Amino acid sequence: MAAEAFINYYEKFSKHAEFDFRNFSKDELLSFTPKKIVVTTCGNYRDFVFQVRDGIISNLGSNPFFLKNKFESQSFHSIYSLLIETNNPTPNEEQMAQLIFALHLSKGSIEDQSDWLVILSDLDTISLKDLPDFELEDQFLALFEILKANAIVNSKIHKIFKNITAKQEECNFDIRNLKLFFFCSEIAGLNSFSGFDSIYVSINELLTLYRTLIDRKIYHVNITLILKFEFIRLFIHETFNVILRKHFNDLNFSSPKWVDKAGLKVVSEAGIFAERMFFGNRIDWLRSAKRLNYEYCSKFLDDLLKKEDVNFDFHESNCEINYKKTFNMAIDYKIPNKIFE
Repeated sequence: MAAEAFINYYEKFSKHAEFDFRNFSKDELLSFTPKKIVVTTCGNYRDFVFQVRDGIISNLGSNPFFLKNKFESQSFHSIYSLLIETNNPTPNEEQMAQLIFALHLSKGSIEDQSDWLVILSDLDTISLKDLPDFELEDQFLALFEILKANAIVNSKIHKIFKNITAKQEECNFDIRNLKLFFFCSEIAGLNSFSGFDSIYVSINELLTLYRTLIDRKIYHVNITLILKFEFIRLFIHETFNVILRKHFNDLNFSSPKWVDKAGLKVVSEAGIFAERMFFGNRIDWLRSAKRLNYEYCSKFLDDLLKKEDVNFDFHESNCEINYKKTFNMAIDYKIPNKIFE
């Protein structure tokens, strides 16, 4: 309903210079979707697809940024086109990836309109085909298979899940069933996002990190190690988002409104919470490259992949904390052009 209402409203007003989501929400949206839409992660696939489509519009219609800022009508053409293309119960994998990304994005707390404009305009560039060649891609695929089958890694993720839930609940998703999709896009800074039983990782962002480390004259063996840790970071981040939403049977679940078991703080973003619990802090692997304790990190990784129950020692690793702003959505995204700081 929400998606169809948006399509009709957009077609009616798209020739106007501006599109006001506040008016759309007031005139159309609130009449039939007064509450946040639940996108169930189990059950009928057809229903899931249409819930995702409706959830995107419902989220945008309640996002404070869109309610207080007007956009050029053309800014929403990519959303409109995606909804037109997916007005069927069986979108292809690439369309599904774009829908899921848009669902998470629509809840984002990005505060700069120019950043919103760039991401919205490049939504349709998310592609699972024609990926750039990267010599380490096979190593990432192998690492993914090892991680999801690793009982120690799974146990650590499950412990984090129990830690974050008020009732010490058990995770009801088998991580061994997780899928991985590599994608490329023109959305600079988009590292990854989570699906309903899968994680999506940007191959071109990993390639950018690889080339940056080469430019900084880091030894190749150390570059490979850093990239593996960055992939593990993304694996932990997005896998946690998957199991959280699977547990609550809602891909549209918002972790920022969830307090931890002690009831002392709000979890601003579940994936980042998981990173901090796993690594002892939120780590910027690029900024850590010049000072990293490579010997320690290499041994930790070897031990972990051998299924030894080791805990990452943030202080011994000499890693640097990632202080970059988070945007309260199941997406790992950094503001463009700031990776090289």
